[in-house]
Amino acid sequence: MRQFLVRGYRSTTMADLASGFGASKSTLYARYKSKAGLVLAAMERAVPVLLAPLSTVDTRLTRSPRAVLEDFGILLQANANDVSVRRCGAPSLNRVPKVRRSTLP
Repeated sequence: MRQFLVRGYRSTTMADLASGFGASKSTLYARYKSKAGLVLAAMERAVPVLLAPLSTVDTRLTRSPRAVLEDFGILLQANANDVSVRRCGAPSLNRVPKVRRSTLP
């Protein structure tokens, strides 16, 4: 998954992936059928791992929506060095002024 996030889907080849896994292209194709199939399998495994920390945010209705969103932003920023967060979430932080001011250099 990291290669897709760093290089992009189009620039990542099955040969690159096979080399990274220490496998052959034919092994990857036999298991996943296509590059898209491999991405889908990787996402099915990665998304729950990426979302798990967000489940720790207190989302009770007694809290203001602003406080909940700020907590989500702080969690995202704490993981901003993770390439998947940089590609998916960090650009959105620029649209949250309080989080941007308190967490970005």
